[in-house]
Amino acid sequence: MIVVFFVVLLLSISPLANAEEPPEKGPELYMGGELLSRFYWRGVLLSESAVVQPYLELHWNGFFIGAAGSATIQAYTWQETDLYAGFSLGSFRLTIFDYYFYPEFDESVRFFDYRRDNTLHTLEAVLEFAGTERFPVRLLGGYNFYGADDTNSLYLEAAYMFRAADMDLEVIAGYTPDTGYYHETRSGFTNVGLSAQRNLAPGKHFDVPLRIALVYSPLTKHAYLVAGIGLN
Repeated sequence: MIVVFFVVLLLSISPLANAEEPPEKGPELYMGGELLSRFYWRGVLLSESAVVQPYLELHWNGFFIGAAGSATIQAYTWQETDLYAGFSLGSFRLTIFDYYFYPEFDESVRFFDYRRDNTLHTLEAVLEFAGTERFPVRLLGGYNFYGADDTNSLYLEAAYMFRAADMDLEVIAGYTPDTGYYHETRSGFTNVGLSAQRNLAPGKHFDVPLRIALVYSPLTKHAYLVAGIGLN
């Protein structure tokens, strides 16, 4: 029922999104990175120490491809290298992610091993609605359709966006309808919290966003205060 609700809601608000993107002059390359105190993602803690997360992304006429990574400052642990590609139209964005989460110094793992029973890759399709001024709600639905997650987990997220004290804030709620990647034995709300962000370099040719999030996972009963600073 929740999946049906998200689909109906996206269809109902689609007239509020811009139907067309302005034509681009040519390919545009973006890069940046973020330093995070912890890697907390959709209610799951993925690092025991601070992480550095760089990205590189190429845009052209609504299409985009990119690569992103996550490297812990603590050595001899799990790292992440992701590839993705997609298309954006107005406030909507459809992306196919290839997540590769691997033990850094295990010589037996191979990046190009996509065999279903052996791969460390997880492929996910993600549909996002970025919200508008008239409808300041960000929506996301992600479905793992191939790879290491053999439970084909589904994740749904809604965030109410507003601005106060020169900060961009979001009240976030994330939900998974079944057991799987986000929790082995429980389903339900996996990620709730409040996120605040401020650009420390307004008016410059680059952004330095400072982000702080207070988050709680009802599935694991754990809470975290996560800080991050980026350069874009």
